[in-house]
Amino acid sequence: MSDLFDLALHLVDLSGADCKQVVDDHGIKVEGITGVSGARAISAAGVTLGVDRIILDEHSSFPLHTHEGDHLLYVLGGTGAIHINGKEIPLESGQSIFVPAVYPHGLRGPLEGDALQIIAFSTPHHPVDSIERMTVVEESEPYLDGLMLGSGKILG
Repeated sequence: MSDLFDLALHLVDLSGADCKQVVDDHGIKVEGITGVSGARAISAAGVTLGVDRIILDEHSSFPLHTHEGDHLLYVLGGTGAIHINGKEIPLESGQSIFVPAVYPHGLRGPLEGDALQIIAFSTPHHPVDSIERMTVVEESEPYLDGLMLGSGKILG
């Protein structure tokens, strides 16, 4: 059992300044969104489990996308919204939300004010700068009453 835990790999500081640029599944930068990859490992169930800190600046947003696995999000700070399966849900500090992998979803940062900071737990896990992290929903419906298009850019 001692092979399952390695302190050097499994204790990671998410508050650090080692932020990386988030990219979509085509390797294109998602402007205004960075993140810090946290601890990750192969779980007893045989899948990769991991956690990351994601930072969404003002007027930034993820394109609508899906994942190969579900995740849980915890709002560490700031405000924003998540779009899940056609519904917009406002988010604020202290909230957590389960995101089913198969539903098209996307986060947006604040329209003004401090960045939205999310702790994302996922399985299987891919680092924040991996092209395998999400699959963009091509030709997606506009998000947030026309403010956000499938490209992830907010108009206005």
